[in-house]
Amino acid sequence: MSHYVEASFTDLMEDAKSTAGSYLRAAKREIDEVFGVGYAEKNPSLVAAFMQTAAADLSASTTGKVQGAALQEIAESLQSIARALEG
Repeated sequence: MSHYVEASFTDLMEDAKSTAGSYLRAAKREIDEVFGVGYAEKNPSLVAAFMQTAAADLSASTTGKVQGAALQEIAESLQSIARALEG
C-alpha cells in the first residue's frame, strides 16, 4: 500500500462526501447513545462539533502517516548517501 495520495481531486471530493455522511450517522448514533434518543436531532451544534472533531482527527492521523513515511524515505536516502561517502 502506497503512503502517497494517488486519488484524483474528483475522487477525493467524492470520498469527502462519503466521509461526511459516515461522520453524520456516527454522530447521531453516538450522541443518542450517550444522551438519549432524539438528543442529536435537537442539538445540531453538538452533531457539528462531533463531525468537526472526527474530521480533525482523521486529518491529523493522515498527515502524520504521510509525513512519517516521507521522513523515513529521507532518512534512508541520507543513510545511503552517508554509506556511499564512507566507502
